[in-house]
Amino acid sequence: MSIHDKYKVLQKNLKDMGSVAVAFSSGVDSTFLLKAALEALGKDKVIAVTASSCSFPERELKEATEFCKENGVRHIICKSEDFIRTISFYSLFY
Repeated sequence: MSIHDKYKVLQKNLKDMGSVAVAFSSGVDSTFLLKAALEALGKDKVIAVTASSCSFPERELKEATEFCKENGVRHIICKSEDFIRTISFYSLFY
């Protein structure tokens, strides 16, 4: 199967999903997937989600934010420390 054929399969799979949330780090892989999702579904059916933490470089968060603004993608940034605190809090009860 050629690369072009594989891309067509990816596009079909994305279209079949109807809408997607892409874990977006602004790296090569997630940028490729986000761009493919935008092409397949349009910006109204795609959300980019970035997990921000003290170990995630500020430069990469800025790149992710800029990419989403430039491409009209809804971008959700989750602070992973807040998520971990929430999980830890709820684990006290279970």
